[in-house]
Amino acid sequence: FLDTFGFEYEFYSATEFYRSGQFDTVLKRAAERYDEIMKIMLKSLREERSQTYSIFLPIHPETGRVLYVP
Repeated sequence: FLDTFGFEYEFYSATEFYRSGQFDTVLKRAAERYDEIMKIMLKSLREERSQTYSIFLPIHPETGRVLYVP
């Protein structure tokens, strides 16, 4: 699909970026601006989803499963 646009690209593993700390600076910045980000994001969501939406999806350290807000 991407080849049809004619630009160069490279795939990276988000999991590896998280584990290596490459996302840390941006994640800290997102946490600092959480309210601003949520204000923008919530406008695009339906009422039901907006009640439980979060920009952060923590992973349980033992099970490796994503923790969702009920």
